[in-house]
Amino acid sequence: MVRALLRIAAISCVIAIVVLSWLPKDMEIRTGMRGQFEHVAAYVIAAAILKLGWPLGRTRWMGLGFAALAAVLETGQIWIPGRTSQLIDVVASTAGAAIGLVGGHAALHRLRRRG
Repeated sequence: MVRALLRIAAISCVIAIVVLSWLPKDMEIRTGMRGQFEHVAAYVIAAAILKLGWPLGRTRWMGLGFAALAAVLETGQIWIPGRTSQLIDVVASTAGAAIGLVGGHAALHRLRRRG
């Protein structure tokens, strides 16, 4: 039951990242975080929940998937009114995903040790 909820939450996070990344500038929703911290935070949360939802999933492939998603979303912003595409955003998103996957993996390791 918990794993199913984590999987739903992970998929919801990824969908939210896609939708929010491709909103036009006038519809953009911001958290107030500075610079690329928003990218890092969004991807940390999504990646950690994804890893917890699919504990046997290959972390390396999950990381590559998030990196590819970040690159596609940033490239797509070229065609979104008022949005800009920046390589630093891809780097921030990918770093956030890596941190989230490592954190999720560490949390799983601790949970397994506790029984």
